[in-house]
Amino acid sequence: MPSIQNALIVFFKWAKAGDVKTRLRPPLSPEQAAELYRAFVLDSFEKFKQIKNLDVLGFAAGDLGRGGTLEQDVLQMNVSLFMQSGDGLGERMSRAFESVFHQGYQRVVIVGTDSPDLPTAYLNAAFEVLSSPRQTVCIGPTDDGGYYALGMNNFFPDMFLNVPYSSPETYRETLKQICGLPIFYAPLPRWYDIDDINDLRKLVKSSGFGELRRTKAAIEELKEKI
Repeated sequence: MPSIQNALIVFFKWAKAGDVKTRLRPPLSPEQAAELYRAFVLDSFEKFKQIKNLDVLGFAAGDLGRGGTLEQDVLQMNVSLFMQSGDGLGERMSRAFESVFHQGYQRVVIVGTDSPDLPTAYLNAAFEVLSSPRQTVCIGPTDDGGYYALGMNNFFPDMFLNVPYSSPETYRETLKQICGLPIFYAPLPRWYDIDDINDLRKLVKSSGFGELRRTKAAIEELKEKI
């Protein structure tokens, strides 16, 4: 059993041109979108690693050993890496939660890397509500109908069933699944994902943008396109 009881699952992809941030193309080229995504990933991991009493576990949507310099840079942050498994996002998340709970963690939250300026206070709030003795689930909704974080203090696989992922209905349908379970639901503050150029402009104006050194440098190179 791990000495720390809180685990943060981080879902991400290898930063390959043409595979990531497709809704930023155009105005960005596939190569520019991949470089920006790489900055998102590294800045996100760096921020997550600063949270106390938390183990950060990276789950990559790709074979380990094939992530190039991004994989090497994440490993240098002392992040344990695993490979996502399953058909579809819901099954992949469910299997990740099952695996992490099996390792002995008591409170588990999953996030992505599409919100690099996400306040760490929101994640601290998630683990705080999951400290309840009650069977608890928490979700942080996003403006596009999805969510940036989902946490639980026990494994509830049914909440991943019959949910359309990457859809404006993802958050709402997940709530429907939760309503049918004997658990307490705690909402987290709303935030946003960076999917298109308008979201990217919002990021540049956010209060946390200045802390994202890699993302800031990448966007500086793209300022004529934003």
